[in-house]
Order: sequence, then structure tokens, then C-alpha cells
Amino acid sequence: MISLFKYFQNTIVFNKGLGNVSIINHIKIYRQWEKQLKSKMSPFDLKFPWITVAAKNYLDQYLKDNSNRNFNVFEYGSGGSTMYFLNFSEKVVSVEHDEKWYEYVKKSIFENQLEKKWEGFFIQPEIDPSMEKESHPNFANPLQYLSQDLCFR
Repeated sequence: MISLFKYFQNTIVFNKGLGNVSIINHIKIYRQWEKQLKSKMSPFDLKFPWITVAAKNYLDQYLKDNSNRNFNVFEYGSGGSTMYFLNFSEKVVSVEHDEKWYEYVKKSIFENQLEKKWEGFFIQPEIDPSMEKESHPNFANPLQYLSQDLCFR
């Protein structure tokens, strides 16, 4: 865990200053981040998208300010973001490439009785034939997947 002082040092270096965020808001962001880390819970368990605290706060405010609108969400990959968006949207469509993870997310959605708002798809990825020779392919490696779009090969 880094200290608040180190957080400010890193923020200033990476952002070339504090950006458009006040010191008080930075302290709030740090405290939220610290609380998340200390909880030792994953973004899925917290029902959070895997984004920065500042981005999540922005998204929370945006969705709160537009709560009267009907949102539909499409996401490639599922998890905490799926659970998060199911609370704010009319419908969430998720495409997942990992079958075990897909089943885990699906089970949680049904346990929380959110299945009417969710449409999930498990799509088996196409493995690059040159990688099939590996005895234990790393499915997290995006270089092992193919796309029909030639500019992504």
C-alpha cells in the first residue's frame, strides 16, 4: 500500500500536476482506492468495472445524472462491469471468451435475479494455428487470437 504522500507524488509525475482534480477530491479518491485494496475483494465481488476510482466516480455521477434515460450496454468481456451496469441499465449484452468465467458470471447474475436484463454469449476464441503447438497456451495473451479483420492480424 502506498502512502497518501506517495500517491500525490505519483499523480503529479504521471499527470504533470494534479490535473483538473482538487486536492480534496484526490484525497477522497485515495481513500476509496485504499478501502478497495484493504477489502481484498475483486472488482467482480465489489460489482465494479475494472477501471480507476476516478473513472468509476465519473461514471457513477454520469449515470446518476442521467438516471431517467434508458441505457443499453454492450461489453466485450464480463465481470464486475456486468454486475455494475445491470444496476443502471435497461439491458446488458456481454460477450465472453473464457467458458469457466462465463459460467461463473452467469451463475452470479441468476443468483441476483438479474437474468431478465442480461444477454450473455460465450464465444470460443480462435487460436492462432502457430500457437497450437504450445502444450499450455496462455489464453490471456491477445497475440494468440485471430480476427477476420486483416488490420488486426
